[in-house]
Amino acid sequence: MAVAQASTSLELAAGKLHALGSVVPVDGRISWFAESARGYTPLLCYLLTDDTGDLLVDTSLPLIRET
Repeated sequence: MAVAQASTSLELAAGKLHALGSVVPVDGRISWFAESARGYTPLLCYLLTDDTGDLLVDTSLPLIRET
């Protein structure tokens, strides 16, 4: 899948918290969108780091309709 924008890492707290993300095209190939949907969607997660290890927190998929 082509990435519409380069993946980025933004340090939110020095050495402790990073926001990781990218924007990908919605063009019928992403299964959680309707085949007819078009545009772009952000994909985001956060990386928490400390001396004992790392934790990657996925913010989940965007909601596109009522559930």
